[in-house]
Amino acid sequence: MSLIVPSSSQGEGSSHAVTQRAAYDALPYHDRELENVPGLKSRVDKEIQAELQSIAARDKASGGAIGVVKDRLPVEPKLFEHRSDLQAELSRIAEGNKTKAIDGSRYALSSPSGNAASDAHAWDKALSQAEAALGHANVRRSNLELEKKFGANLWRLHNFQQESMLRQYEKAVEDMRTQTADLNRSRKMSQTQGGETLSRLESKWAECISRNLQVEVATLQGLAEVEELKGKREELQTRLAQLDAEAR
Repeated sequence: MSLIVPSSSQGEGSSHAVTQRAAYDALPYHDRELENVPGLKSRVDKEIQAELQSIAARDKASGGAIGVVKDRLPVEPKLFEHRSDLQAELSRIAEGNKTKAIDGSRYALSSPSGNAASDAHAWDKALSQAEAALGHANVRRSNLELEKKFGANLWRLHNFQQESMLRQYEKAVEDMRTQTADLNRSRKMSQTQGGETLSRLESKWAECISRNLQVEVATLQGLAEVEELKGKREELQTRLAQLDAEAR
């Protein structure tokens, strides 16, 4: 069932309102043909399956829908053209390889042994490694002290922020559900009223068609009676003429 709704809009560059007509092909809250007409749903499902099969056949003939869509996409940009390390990292992620673990040998304390025990460069390297390990230990201790001092409050603040965001999201979801329910309720009311109007107009249209048919049938009957009366008049005129001739 279709619904045509007139609406007025102001035309650009014109001071007069332009009347437009918006047509709706279906009223899902009012139409019940699939439920009331026997066999209609099976015919609709059959048509849908036939259309899907025809679409699949066209996609197969054209090389597949994926190929068609891929041809329409823009050229893939090259990321990090001047950063080989980042390109290698992207390739690693794309291939699904795991990242390399942090090498902790830099912070291990070890002294030269064997022939290296008398090598000054080996001792310099060991001293540098010990200094790095000491610096790493100092950083870890500082981080632990900072975490002990501020970690609890920071975690509480983080939880508070997360709970606040959760409440905002829940409120947004609830508002959206309310808007959706209001919209569906408004659509249902509008379509129900429009459907009742369409049903009333359809009944009136059928009544007018029936009256027109009755008038047409009555007109044809009247014309037939007129022709019959004309024939009788001609017959009477002929008999009257014969009687006049006999009387003379």
